[in-house]
Amino acid sequence: MACGGDDTPGTDGAGGEGGAGSGAATGTGSGASGGDPSGAGASGTASSATGSGGGGPGPCPAAMTCVEALPFHDERDTSAEGQSLIDAYGCQPATDESGPEIYYRVLVPSAGKLTATITDGDGVDIDIHILSSIKNGQCLVRDDVTAVADVEPPYVYIAADTYVSDGVPQVGAFSIDIELAPN
Repeated sequence: MACGGDDTPGTDGAGGEGGAGSGAATGTGSGASGGDPSGAGASGTASSATGSGGGGPGPCPAAMTCVEALPFHDERDTSAEGQSLIDAYGCQPATDESGPEIYYRVLVPSAGKLTATITDGDGVDIDIHILSSIKNGQCLVRDDVTAVADVEPPYVYIAADTYVSDGVPQVGAFSIDIELAPN
């Protein structure tokens, strides 16, 4: 199932590409599911779904973590949070990604090479997808551990999505690191 709307997960025509919000980076969770607002263990700046507009065209879309500064680190758990909105992505349509995913909107200040790396544990399989748009899962690249893509301003999106093996979602804790090397 693909999500509707512009670039806001789970909406029909609402949202879109708003500006970056403001708020503290989250180390152990943010977005619609709550978490530790102290930013412990995080680098960079992010805003949760409740972040306020910070000079951009609009606030951070609901159910999304907005990354405003890179490098960025976050720790999450798809067994406790996330949504199951996109089951497959265009860059690898036969792969079952129907488990819960967590979305990031990444502010891209200048063209460059974006690298996103997932670290997860035994029995957990969270895959990384760099998207030009969340609408219909418009995937630039997908990988099990590290995805690298050439990106342009103003935003790209990342889905940390749970792989499903033999009908069983491989949910659990993971960390994500995102960085940008300017061209």
